[in-house]
Amino acid sequence: MQEVEGFISGERDYLKLKGDTGPLVYPAGFVYIYSFLYFLTDKGKNIRIAQYFFEALYLVSQFIVCCIYHQSKKVPPYVILLLGCSKRFHSIFVLRCFNDPVAMVFMFACILAMTYRRWTLSSVLFSLALSIKMNVLLFFPAFGIILWQALGAYQTFGQLGLMVMIQGVIAYPFLSTYPSSYLQKAFEFNRVFDYTWTVNWRMLEEETFVSGWFAKQLLAGHAFTLLMFILNIWCEP
Repeated sequence: MQEVEGFISGERDYLKLKGDTGPLVYPAGFVYIYSFLYFLTDKGKNIRIAQYFFEALYLVSQFIVCCIYHQSKKVPPYVILLLGCSKRFHSIFVLRCFNDPVAMVFMFACILAMTYRRWTLSSVLFSLALSIKMNVLLFFPAFGIILWQALGAYQTFGQLGLMVMIQGVIAYPFLSTYPSSYLQKAFEFNRVFDYTWTVNWRMLEEETFVSGWFAKQLLAGHAFTLLMFILNIWCEP
């Protein structure tokens, strides 16, 4: 609420949009969604309404994932019951009201559209998810390879162009005024994360967590794992 309050007041410089938890580091789609929530919840004071909103997102996401499982025809029915058993899933959606649920609803819808071979719709949904949180890029290697295998090179580049165009339209108020500030903060690839908020790496010392060599090792491990999947599973001879 604090981060979007500046935008609502007319500020378009991303470097000046911040709150108690730090600067605004999410793309423009996040700003619009939480500006809507700003007015819906009386400037963030009515948390119950926000929780109702995220409860609806939770139910929609569960429904879409069930549809994806149904389309796969490989997932046994009892797995669906596990969807409602994640304490952290409930926490992220209804307790913390993070932007992850909003992005993932679009991403789940993108995956469902792919099962019906609606490639343009899936590209639009992917770009909308990316406009809310940058970590949606982690889905891109698999998504890009599926597009390539289904459409071929030329049409895949056309879909990529569509995604870039959508990003430009969504971010136009910021790109037309302070483009460097927007690109620097909304897609900040050299960001050092705050140790205070980590969950998955709590077992590490803070000095290790914020170090550059640890980030490079994680990136190298991620790239190697993707390469092995590409060569041996996704695009096996």
